[in-house]
Amino acid sequence: MGSPSRPCPRSAGGANWRVRARFRRTVLESFVSMLALESPDPRDAPLVRFFARAHSVDAAIEGWRLALWCPKEPAALERMRGHEGTEVVFGWPGSGGRAPTIRVATVPVHVLVRAPELLESGQRVVLAKRQLPDEVFDLLRDRLGYEPDVPGQITGWWYDVDDHLPETPPAWRETAALLPAEGTLRDGVESLVLVDVNDCAYVLSERALRTYTFGARIAEDEPLLFVRFTVAGREVWRVTPAEPLDANTVAVRFARHRDSLFAADGTLASRVRRDARSVVVRVVRDAR
Repeated sequence: MGSPSRPCPRSAGGANWRVRARFRRTVLESFVSMLALESPDPRDAPLVRFFARAHSVDAAIEGWRLALWCPKEPAALERMRGHEGTEVVFGWPGSGGRAPTIRVATVPVHVLVRAPELLESGQRVVLAKRQLPDEVFDLLRDRLGYEPDVPGQITGWWYDVDDHLPETPPAWRETAALLPAEGTLRDGVESLVLVDVNDCAYVLSERALRTYTFGARIAEDEPLLFVRFTVAGREVWRVTPAEPLDANTVAVRFARHRDSLFAADGTLASRVRRDARSVVVRVVRDAR
């Protein structure tokens, strides 16, 4: 499934391109490595490989926008042959041989919109970029139960305690997300920290904590500010580290969110790692 490496001119620009590409690949691989996709069952190896491929730099360059893992080849695919487009990628286990293989088929987005029967029960969304049309997310939600965010998450922005805080929402997209154990933010409540990985929310683990600037602050036990804006105005919350939790404890402590955080099979495609503890913080309202 790998794509051949692309040639690069031997120039300063070419060298910079290689550095940037290598940096992007390293960052993306660090993101993928923190996701909760693991399984001791060798039968799951094709899915794990497809997941890594979908989140690779090569897939981004090739234009993958939606990747779906299927138990078997979708029945409706045969009727869609001949359409040009790589935005939507279906993958399923191949047959024969000792080594697990993967088969793939691609269709353009407009074909999926016109033929929603391509989405079948049992399929798993592996990648869904936010650039996809709203009607595609409606289809994914209605037919596969997919949500890019965790229901109940609260979004905002991270700031250091000595930063100048904006009076109105920043122009850029929210950079922070918390999932309170009790549903709402209030003094003393514990929250999971969520991070956006390729346009899907995952629980931050200790393993990936220092991947982020704000995570390094948490790792060093330094306080942070979580700022959000509601219809009532600006809210500022002081955030301090709490004790990290293993997956089983997360399932108990954050029971109201269990169905959203953990896949039905208990391991694959969960938003919580089982091989690393999840980062937990405690919030207190700041007077600012």
